[in-house]
Amino acid sequence: MTWMMKRAIIGAACVLFLLAACAWPGERGERPREWRRVEDGLPRHVEVTSLAVHPQRPNERALGVYAPKSLYISLDDGATWEPVEGPGYAIHAVLYAAGAPHRLVAATADGLYG
Repeated sequence: MTWMMKRAIIGAACVLFLLAACAWPGERGERPREWRRVEDGLPRHVEVTSLAVHPQRPNERALGVYAPKSLYISLDDGATWEPVEGPGYAIHAVLYAAGAPHRLVAATADGLYG
C-alpha cells in the first residue's frame, strides 16, 4: 500500500469519526439542531483513526488514535474519554471482537493486538 493510499484511508477514518463523534441532540430520525464537540479527555489535535461501538453496551466506545497513548474508552456515549493501556503503538483500526465483545482488537503497523 502506498503512502498516499494510507493517508486517504486515515483521512476517511477521520471524517467518519467526525460524523460519529458529533452529538446528535434529537430523537432518532430527526435532523440535528446543533453540533457540539465531544472530545473531553482527548489530547488536542489528535489524529483519530478508528471508532468502535460495543455491540451490547451502545454507550461504550473505543477510540484508536495515531499517538503514543493510542487507545481511549468512553462509557458515556462519547461525552468523555479515558486513556487505557493499549498496545504501545499508534492504532490504525480498533474493533470489538465478533462473538467475544469483552475483547477489543487493535490493528497497528506492528501487527494485531487483542
